[in-house]
Amino acid sequence: MKPLGIEHRRYGKLRAAALVTAVVAMVTTFSVAPAGAVGEGGWSNGGGSARSDEAAAVVNDLGGEYTAAIGNDNRIWWSFNGGLFQPVSQGHQVNFAPAMISWQGRITLFHTGIDRQIYYSFLQDRSSNSWTPWQRVPGDAGLAGSPTVVTSGNTAYISGVRVGGELTEQRMTAQSGGFTFGSGYRNDPSARVRITPIVLNLGLGEAVNVPENAGEAIGVQTFVVGQDAQVWRSRRPLGSFTGSWSQVPGMAECESSVAAGRGGPSQIVGPGDPNYQDQQHVALACIGRDLNVWVNQSTDGGDTFHGWRRTTGGPAPSNATPSLSSAGSSITLSIAWDGNRDPRFPNNAIVEKQLYR
Repeated sequence: MKPLGIEHRRYGKLRAAALVTAVVAMVTTFSVAPAGAVGEGGWSNGGGSARSDEAAAVVNDLGGEYTAAIGNDNRIWWSFNGGLFQPVSQGHQVNFAPAMISWQGRITLFHTGIDRQIYYSFLQDRSSNSWTPWQRVPGDAGLAGSPTVVTSGNTAYISGVRVGGELTEQRMTAQSGGFTFGSGYRNDPSARVRITPIVLNLGLGEAVNVPENAGEAIGVQTFVVGQDAQVWRSRRPLGSFTGSWSQVPGMAECESSVAAGRGGPSQIVGPGDPNYQDQQHVALACIGRDLNVWVNQSTDGGDTFHGWRRTTGGPAPSNATPSLSSAGSSITLSIAWDGNRDPRFPNNAIVEKQLYR
């Protein structure tokens, strides 16, 4: 085991599944955005000596930066502000990268267990590495990969893709004395995701909640990658699970699943709030056919995108789906670095940079 115990045993590309639609366009290359369309910081080793062949989940809130990654023991490890990684005290075996959010004043982890069900745990005390015991989200998730979670107020919307290809969602609401859940998982009747034979590890992609209609409502945008390598998106009101699917412009060619994130605080604000423009900053990232990271950003809540392009500072090689998370006025992009192709960082180092609107 490497220092800090985060050498994940698996090493394989993520390939998202196909969204079945009436017309699926085939493409051969990314449509490259103009240089300098958006700003970026430089790459840095955010994980120190830690190693994982999955991108880490990152949350910037509650006094600092929290990072979670899957280790070679198939358990979740975490760190605070770039410190030593520690195993989550309530050990649980996992096969897919975790999701992490700041919710109800606590850091919360979600993951898919080896039984394909979703589990959650709250950080109780950072200094003593105390976490609540893992609890199963009620219902039969049957997920084929990692969950994705968005929140609004006291409700978390937990979604994923089933082994059979359906997009599914469960609601979790915090109330005095505990939590209540929906009557069960519900599938999106407007779309299916087909699992391809070459899948080694499958994720839904990501969902983000952004202010829609000039802040009058909260909309959820869900992104997946099809067998055509294109990124597809569903936009729907928060609380609804019926949306319309369309291709994200820009002619993506994603070899991995797609990551999505937005800027600003977790609580949605209106257009008069100084954080509103940060929340209109939406970023997408995936691994292209060249096995480097490509990004696509929007500064108007996803109405328009700047176009797909490689990150600045030279190609950024990786073999796993990236992760994106809000860092206030910027968005943190995290990848598992392929040091075999670029020695700037060690192989499977947890490497990060900031994306600016």
